Amino acid sequence: RVNPSPDPTPLPVPARPGRRRWLGWVAAGWLLALAGLDARLAGPTGSNATLDVEMDSSVDSVAQAFFDTGKGFNALESSTTPIAAGPGAQTLSFPLPVGPVLAIRFDPLTVPGTVHVHAAAVHREGNRDPLRVFDPARITALHEIARLTPQPDGMEAVTTPDSGDSQLALPVVSPIDTRPTAAEQASRFVGIDVSATLLALLAVGLAYWLGPVVWPRVRPLTAPVRSLDRRFAAWAGVLSRPEIASLDRWVFWFYAACVLGFGALAAGGFHGSSLDEYSSQYPWSGVAAAPVLGRAEEIRSDEWALHTPAFLNQLYRRQPLDVERSAFGGQNAALLISLPCRDFTQSVRPEFWAFHVLPPPAAFAVYWQCKGFVLLTGVFSLLLLLTRGRTGLAALGALWMFFSAHIQWAYSWTSLLPEMVGFFGWTVCLTLYLCVGRNRWLLAAAAAACALSALNFALCFYPPHQIPFVLFGLLVAVVWLRTHRAEVLRPDLRVRHALALAGCWGVVLLVLAGFYLEARGGIATALHTVYPGQRVSGGGGIPLEEYLSHFLDFWKTEKHFPAGQGNVCEGSGFLWLLPTTLVTLGRRRLAIPGGSEALLAACWLGAVVIGAWTMFPIPPAVGRWLLFDHVPAVRCLPALGLINVAGVILYLSLPGGPAPVPGERPGSFWRTAGVVAVFLGAASLLSLANVAYHDFFRSSEVVLGAAYLTLLAVCLLARRRTAFALALLLPLAYANGGINPLDRGLRVVTKSPLFRVVQGTPRLREGRWLVFSHDFTLTGFVVATGAEVFNSFKVLPDLPAMAQFDPGGRFEHSYNQSGHMLVRPLPPGRPSTFENPDVGLLRWSVSPLDPALRRVGVRFLMFDEAPDAMLIPGLRRIAPEVPGVWIYEAP
Repeated sequence: RVNPSPDPTPLPVPARPGRRRWLGWVAAGWLLALAGLDARLAGPTGSNATLDVEMDSSVDSVAQAFFDTGKGFNALESSTTPIAAGPGAQTLSFPLPVGPVLAIRFDPLTVPGTVHVHAAAVHREGNRDPLRVFDPARITALHEIARLTPQPDGMEAVTTPDSGDSQLALPVVSPIDTRPTAAEQASRFVGIDVSATLLALLAVGLAYWLGPVVWPRVRPLTAPVRSLDRRFAAWAGVLSRPEIASLDRWVFWFYAACVLGFGALAAGGFHGSSLDEYSSQYPWSGVAAAPVLGRAEEIRSDEWALHTPAFLNQLYRRQPLDVERSAFGGQNAALLISLPCRDFTQSVRPEFWAFHVLPPPAAFAVYWQCKGFVLLTGVFSLLLLLTRGRTGLAALGALWMFFSAHIQWAYSWTSLLPEMVGFFGWTVCLTLYLCVGRNRWLLAAAAAACALSALNFALCFYPPHQIPFVLFGLLVAVVWLRTHRAEVLRPDLRVRHALALAGCWGVVLLVLAGFYLEARGGIATALHTVYPGQRVSGGGGIPLEEYLSHFLDFWKTEKHFPAGQGNVCEGSGFLWLLPTTLVTLGRRRLAIPGGSEALLAACWLGAVVIGAWTMFPIPPAVGRWLLFDHVPAVRCLPALGLINVAGVILYLSLPGGPAPVPGERPGSFWRTAGVVAVFLGAASLLSLANVAYHDFFRSSEVVLGAAYLTLLAVCLLARRRTAFALALLLPLAYANGGINPLDRGLRVVTKSPLFRVVQGTPRLREGRWLVFSHDFTLTGFVVATGAEVFNSFKVLPDLPAMAQFDPGGRFEHSYNQSGHMLVRPLPPGRPSTFENPDVGLLRWSVSPLDPALRRVGVRFLMFDEAPDAMLIPGLRRIAPEVPGVWIYEAP
């Protein structure tokens, strides 16, 4: 027996990844988390400084302070508080916004009267020494002040006899910076970072020590979960189609998590409305209410003062769920603006089913939670199909879309944006499946679900958002069908596919035809309005610096955003990472099986077309070819954001790594040099954008934003999918997850004295109300109680009724539009006048004693301040127990 001689050269053993690299990624992630935590706490999330004014008044009224931080005086950077009549001095406190305050305007009264300002100063919370003291003798008059008289203990101001907006200016000699000093921030951050690190180390140590002891006892409890996991794996094996999409059990776990989250939040009665603004900002509710988590957002007035009150009006009005007349107008306006109503179209809108069977608070919670459920599952399903079953990447894209700043800030728009995005994803995904499916039962179920999704997408009925989505959907469908044409054109399945598609889209066309027959009168009225029916939009409106500023959205709040961006909802966006894919895309092979790069090219084509429309002054005549002449630039952002997400996810799904750069030299030095170059480029771009916004963002914020952009770009180009997902989602979830509050119930309305009066007196719901107020928020509160308000927000203006106050049609151009209607009282005998101080806003001046009010059905009048003495003899006051308002019966 011959013994083989040993080989003197040992075989190479593959090196295992060392712990050093793993620990490096953990340390980098932890430092990023600490930096984000510090930036979050340092950002303009609130101010601990208040303007304290010691004064007395001769009348009951509301005082308001406006703070100019560089954007002029505006309602977002203001604060109000009531003041009671009496000789004793009262101290009124007004929170200051974060940042340098350049000027302060103080509006002491909203009615004629006299005030005596004794003292005024700015204080920090917990600090007795004032930050700034104002000399009352140097207060100056701005508007509707008849006389200013210095007094030994302050300044006395007498308003003009017809005053409704008296204004004073406080002497701000130099800017008042309410931000903490650098030393205060550093001290605070060191304590926070050390505490967070110690807690993390303690948690890791406890898990390492207790894990072996606890896990054997916990494992038997996981048997049902493991059984469900095996069942999901079996389903994935049955449904997988390698040529279309290879599914795994995690697909079903994602859907299960969405169902579980939706069910738990809906069953708990949770919603995300900012309706509690009526408790914190205004005196009409009389209910101390606050969200369970987060806080109500004043900027969400379209939701809490407009859309949600219209929902409640449908439930609490004299004829609940009426379709013909709603708070938004007659002619079936409820169908055009997606309100719950008794109509056949509601049978295909599952988010509204709960309003027909459940109590209002529970139904509203179900409706609200449908938003997130449809958005997450719809985007996930679309990306799952496009990536051929890459579950992790599809989940990453869905969560990225959900936590994006623009989606979260625009979450509660009346256009139903989350549902629109989700149903769009479901529609495209299911339509493509109908072209390649094999199982007849699955095709039938998919056809029904596709019809339901397409109808819900269409019935959101907001073309400015929908048109860009339809363009993107057509591009994806054309490329995907061409890539899978062999499956689409299989001879043995052609008839089955044709029947499924015809049945699905036949139902869609049939239901939409019935919808049109019902709503055609309202549609015709809407098309003939000055705004938005006759609005024609050209391209442009979003400059490049605004897109770059979206990488700094972490430091924007509802009261802190660059001037020129309108508001934080329209000024926030997405992390635009799609351009990064161009760095290596041009060096790749284009004919990869599955068509991922062709789909990525479709995303790029859609991004170029829509992006060009948003940035360049393209004439409306050119945009008409794609129906974009009715799409303002800012309404393109949701579709452009979805294209951005889909493009990046498709890029990550491409097989293999990036091709080497020609002439690139290997080595850590060159990799480091590349990272530094990316950082310098990102910092330069963000700095130029900040210069365009007059250095709105701090230098530290710009540097941190550039570092974050560099991290994302490097992880994306290096195909570090896990690192990219963590670096992307954790900051987004942390920064934007709390934008929408978490609340329960509708008590701020249903427990209010006005609600009890309206619901307890049936005749108050039989006639129309006219609300005289300084802004539209009071009108929304009255609408929420179930009263029919003549001057509520109207999608369809009541032209015959308005003609009663404008016999010659002189002002028809002013009131023939959708929007808010503010009503101000005139003395008896004066004719009505109309004006438009802004787009979508009508200011109507009319006498409360005008006999035409009775002719249009107005029987009750409400004022947010005591009416003039010359009007009182002709009015009979009712419901004096309602605080903050004066209610009268019309003569």
